[in-house]
Amino acid sequence: MTNENTNHKFDITSYDFALDDSKIAVRPYLKRDEARLLVFDRSSGEMASKKFGDIVDYFNNGDMLILNETRVFKARLYGTKHESGARIELLLLRRSGDNVFSALVKPSRRIKPGVRVHIDGGLLDAVAIGRGETDGAWLFEFEKKEFAHLDLFDIVDMCGHVPLPPYIIKNKPAPVEEGGVFKDDQIDCEGYQTVYARESGSVAAPTAGFHFTPDLLSRLCEKGVAIEKITLHVGLGTFKLVEKNDIRDHVMHKELIKIEKDSYSRITGFIKNKNGKKLFCCGTTSVRTIESIDRVVYDPAANSYCAETDLFIYDGYKFKNADAMITNFHLPKSTLLMMVSAFMGNDKMKSAYDFAINNDFMFYSYGDAMLVI
Repeated sequence: MTNENTNHKFDITSYDFALDDSKIAVRPYLKRDEARLLVFDRSSGEMASKKFGDIVDYFNNGDMLILNETRVFKARLYGTKHESGARIELLLLRRSGDNVFSALVKPSRRIKPGVRVHIDGGLLDAVAIGRGETDGAWLFEFEKKEFAHLDLFDIVDMCGHVPLPPYIIKNKPAPVEEGGVFKDDQIDCEGYQTVYARESGSVAAPTAGFHFTPDLLSRLCEKGVAIEKITLHVGLGTFKLVEKNDIRDHVMHKELIKIEKDSYSRITGFIKNKNGKKLFCCGTTSVRTIESIDRVVYDPAANSYCAETDLFIYDGYKFKNADAMITNFHLPKSTLLMMVSAFMGNDKMKSAYDFAINNDFMFYSYGDAMLVI
């Protein structure tokens, strides 16, 4: 992972690298904790290749682990336009009302206000009602054709599809059709979700958490590690790549964070009195939440502390709360890679990625993990 501008930490070329498709994982590990783990010590620069199940060895009694318990919903919908029968794909981004979602549309030129889309499966119609706040997004109001008593998330999960990233889709066989309706691969329905996912709202998974199993979490608890859950619903803010030459010109999209009242008290109490213990964050979404914790406000209706965060972490950022990061290997030019670079240092991040590439670690959502301590 080399370029000519290694000293220009704000230059987009410092976050670019080439990766052969053979190193992109397109299926999840059948045994989650058998993924490989690259352990990187920031103080010494030393690296070690382990199995993810070995991660327990790097925790001490009294440390805290933060997990993002957001749940990925089946946000990719296919349908036909009422007027012409033309095929349409919607990627739902964010719910903004009981029956309203913002969505990215393919092909977008076929949409204008008032256009009605019959969603495959016959359970929903979607009517375009205007432009969304997100670049290129449209707002759609959904009409339930059946199961009017169910929440919209539940119906979307009945007729939608796992929102796999494009780099996985392009390397997988074409989806099977059953009665004219696309059918997800069961391995993705289960694998593109953490074992502790609880609250629907994400259109991309917090992938570092894929590697944890109930047994592994139990082992951490037995060692005296406090495990706390937060929620950051992953949207465009996380997966939109940076297009600006100077990364400081990139604008982050806001994402919703929520921390239940009791968890908030325990987390903030730990931060104020670490006494030599470490706060481990599983995934960049957990890091963003923990580093945004001073922005949250108590919501009595939800009995939780909530906020929208547009925090963009890149080189030069001074971390306030996170001491260690568990993360997968990210796409070039992504805000996720920039956060890892800020946490490790740009040169150390490049060294770690070079090591991973040269030692056949697998990359991206279904790939291997790195622990930065």
